[in-house]
Amino acid sequence: MSLFHVGVAPIAFKRPNGSRLRSRMKAVPKVKLGLSDSPLTHTKETLELKLKQRSPMSDASTVCEALLLAGMDLDKAAAYLQVDTNLRLAGVSLRLSDISEGFHHLAAAGLEAHTTDVVKLLQVQFKAARLCSKPVSLAAAMEALCREPAVDEAVSLLQLAFHHNLSSADDALKLLRVVRMGFEDAKACRALSEVEGDFERAVELLNAQQAQQASISFTKSSDTPAAPDLRTEASDPSVPPLHVPEKLFSDSAYLRSYKKCAVPTQGYEVLGNAHKLIVGYLKDKGVEEYQRLGDEFFNRLQSKCVDPKNLSSPGTIATRFWSSSSVLQAEARADSNSDDGDIVPVETEFCSLLNTVLRADVPGPLLDCAVAITCAINLYCVWNDQTAWPLGPFEPSSSDCHSDEANTTYRGGGLRRGLLRWFIPGKKFRTNMFVASSFKKRIADKFVIDASKSTRQDPVLWVFKFEQRNCMHVNFLRKGIETTHSEHEFLLTPGTALTVVSAIASTNVAATPHTITLRVAPDNKKESDMLPLSPWC
Repeated sequence: MSLFHVGVAPIAFKRPNGSRLRSRMKAVPKVKLGLSDSPLTHTKETLELKLKQRSPMSDASTVCEALLLAGMDLDKAAAYLQVDTNLRLAGVSLRLSDISEGFHHLAAAGLEAHTTDVVKLLQVQFKAARLCSKPVSLAAAMEALCREPAVDEAVSLLQLAFHHNLSSADDALKLLRVVRMGFEDAKACRALSEVEGDFERAVELLNAQQAQQASISFTKSSDTPAAPDLRTEASDPSVPPLHVPEKLFSDSAYLRSYKKCAVPTQGYEVLGNAHKLIVGYLKDKGVEEYQRLGDEFFNRLQSKCVDPKNLSSPGTIATRFWSSSSVLQAEARADSNSDDGDIVPVETEFCSLLNTVLRADVPGPLLDCAVAITCAINLYCVWNDQTAWPLGPFEPSSSDCHSDEANTTYRGGGLRRGLLRWFIPGKKFRTNMFVASSFKKRIADKFVIDASKSTRQDPVLWVFKFEQRNCMHVNFLRKGIETTHSEHEFLLTPGTALTVVSAIASTNVAATPHTITLRVAPDNKKESDMLPLSPWC
């Protein structure tokens, strides 16, 4: 039996015709409502008027029907109309009886029937039914939402259940997790079937198949000549895809540490964790004088970034440390466990140091310090009141909101050769570090690497697309306030959920970088934790 047949039957209530509604409304007696001043007796016309004032976008007949379905309960009728309005704005048109059934279904399941929850439930039911061309029960829609709280992801889960005739939401969820890693759903379904639903073994099997196919492709085209430092996926098919061990955000040491981390409330907590992070990083690198060099670098940062008036603002101190251009320089042994290893230079800013520890994702005191600083930065980034937003080229050039394109930011850098194929259009993932971007492409271009100077990386331009003024985990670092330099930054937090819109390979990286366009999720809390971590961003 398919997941689509679980629970109650699809809703298909008949709307009472207009004459029946009117005759039944006329028979409604006067209703007494408890108001703030004194009990007053209201006719149904008064109720309609009050409801119309609360729901100005609803017409008279809809208001009348809502009151009837709600048993003349004004608050309940207003909730029905609010859901109706929100659904219509989202392009979903349903009968009020369907909306009423949505409220009843949540209540019958022992859940509080908030309007936002009903909207999501009915959106999932409507979209899944339309995409699959068959009815979807409220029970199936709710089961999908319990596993995937975002509407689109719940719909995707139901689609997979339908197309592959899966018997349970858990089976569909396993398949969805594998598909999110970039594998075709048909191949993923076969792999899961071969290993009796074991997720990890299915991923191993698919990776082995993919590696074998890449090896065959590489062998066939190995006689194609190419400059070793300018080969790309587009200019030379013999460049094999880079194998990246898949790791889910839900399995990360970062997430475990983040969940138990006490958010800093005072500046000294940030300073203490920053000092331990720097010294511990140098020690792990095999720097002999790690304590002295760590103390010196920390003191430089402290004198540059800390204003006494900000000691009670851990978020400001953390963002100023992040943005500092001070460079830590040291010498370390290539093999930190040996006294005979080659000496290699260590040269890093605090932001790179922090991101390196976050990406490594090694559980322990070093990661805990990095997570504590992340929590402090998130005090500034994770809210819905940005200090600036990319509003486009028509804003005054002196405004912090002036940008090349509305709701769009840019980031330049390098990408390990062979990794471009990981970014498959439609693929969802989460970042494993802070990601800074700029409102101006020309600023991002300055950070794009020179292709002729790297044998392992290709230049890349990242383009981030946001919903208008809608992102709960990004903020603008203002010059001289949250930053210590002249660069404006739009900073995304670790764990940000992104979707690949496109990944365009350059045929001549010496002239044009690869371009990867990503859509930023508005709220990470509404996204699944079972998304793969990005190998780079």
